[in-house]
Amino acid sequence: MLGIGTWRFDVDTYLFHGPATMELRYERGEYRMLIYVRGLRHPLDYRIIRSERDGETLHLVWNSSLVPRSREISGDFTFAKDRCNGVVRIPVYGKLILRDGKRI
Repeated sequence: MLGIGTWRFDVDTYLFHGPATMELRYERGEYRMLIYVRGLRHPLDYRIIRSERDGETLHLVWNSSLVPRSREISGDFTFAKDRCNGVVRIPVYGKLILRDGKRI
């Protein structure tokens, strides 16, 4: 499965600045994503609603308790060996650009 593993990004937004780690798993036929950020005791744990692969890009859609229930978060992650770039679209917030993520 594309992108399975742990990826580290340096995030610089007005809401958060610092390292973030994304762990992407494939369990029982579903993708699952855990996000670890400094200051949180537990990871943000998301069950992916929809996933689609297009070449080396993985398109994911998920829900979060951090945004209104009727809204979905989507992300496109492009993988190239040990590197990952992504764009996450968060309702109310906008786009979060993730560059030069590294597999750890």
